Amino acid sequence: CFHMPIEYAAKELKMGVTVLKRKCRQYKFGRWPYRKLKSLNRLYADKLMDKLMHTHGSDTSTLDEQLSMLDHEITSIQDNPQIGINPEIIRLRQEYYKQGYNARRAEPDDGADTIDELLVDGNTDNDVQPPVNHYPLPSDPPAEESTLQSPDDEDHSGPMEAT
Repeated sequence: CFHMPIEYAAKELKMGVTVLKRKCRQYKFGRWPYRKLKSLNRLYADKLMDKLMHTHGSDTSTLDEQLSMLDHEITSIQDNPQIGINPEIIRLRQEYYKQGYNARRAEPDDGADTIDELLVDGNTDNDVQPPVNHYPLPSDPPAEESTLQSPDDEDHSGPMEAT
């Protein structure tokens, strides 16, 4: 059940999350390993895609080693969730996330940041409407006087309360 979040695993095992957590603590599981496994599985899938995309005329021995190492790590964590991740895998995962971050930062900005920029830049989409002005314009008649009394206008003619 480690391949699913703890809530789903508890439901699958027909017990509450609290009971499952107690059992995990009883067997010395520090944390539910779902997120760790999810991260490693995503890294494995992406490395496998890299291998499939680079099979034409390039050396894939490094990718094969990484895939083998990841497969072994995933199997080890499924067998014993309380073990830590191999430092080589941690380095590989950090490198992978850094590449993704840098790729996202390098993407060009494909649009305006705010609705005001959309309107100023002359966007002619009919879906974008200017914001509605909720403030009274000078040509609007003044609002009626409020019926609320100010603190100075309080009625002091009633009985006084004992303090």
